[in-house]
Amino acid sequence: MTLTIYKRRIIALISSGYRFLINEGTAKGGLRILLYHAVGTRLPHDTYGISVTRQAFLNQMDALNMDKRVDIVSLNALMDRSLWRHNDGRLKVAITFDDGYRDVLRVAAPILLGHGFPFTVFVTAGFVGRNASLYLDAKELQTLSNLAGVSIGAHGMDHRRFTGLDNDHLRNDLVESRATLETITGRKIEMLSYPHGKADLRVRDASVALGYRLGATSRFGVNRENGDPMMLRRTEVWATDSENIFRQKYLGSWDWYCVYQRLRGM
Repeated sequence: MTLTIYKRRIIALISSGYRFLINEGTAKGGLRILLYHAVGTRLPHDTYGISVTRQAFLNQMDALNMDKRVDIVSLNALMDRSLWRHNDGRLKVAITFDDGYRDVLRVAAPILLGHGFPFTVFVTAGFVGRNASLYLDAKELQTLSNLAGVSIGAHGMDHRRFTGLDNDHLRNDLVESRATLETITGRKIEMLSYPHGKADLRVRDASVALGYRLGATSRFGVNRENGDPMMLRRTEVWATDSENIFRQKYLGSWDWYCVYQRLRGM
């Protein structure tokens, strides 16, 4: 077990010991975006524990399906900001994946389609077809994009941190990654998630200027109607999450983690 995963287990253990951190339903209303990466694939050097098992993912989707407080929504549809509004005490939840692992098509998609859940995949364009054992190839990406309820977004060309690029390289990355994905899928790409989950005002404004309408970070929290659609908060699901921790996360009891992220510069 890596040190990072060990730290996350310690944090989870501590958080479970305090009632004020596990008060279910803390974040009532708004939009909760769940962030996944791989499902059922053993990733090389998975320092952060981002690949959840198929069984864990199935259990998590079953939990969402059975929770009558939850509506699963398409992130793509939420470009209409009125759909963010809180209705009848129900929580809107959107499911997203980063990077473009092939198990999203082979493992996660059948589970999600079986529940009738829409979802979004943010694809690192330069990874398409790069490693057949890990990432989607062009044909698989096209197949995925044509599934009912699936939307595709950009995630950079080579997963370089946008905040570390100069203006010219940032613009080229934003333009090239979108163009590559549009050529493969035949669909207009208007959403992106920032590689490594980080964006500043310069990155945000450059993305807007190039026509992106939704931008997702990896900062924990719930999204409200008056929030910035280019700085969406997402709640990451880890391989170490128990079913109880998963429930705490989507109901808002882990939103405190954004403070830790801010202190660590994450």
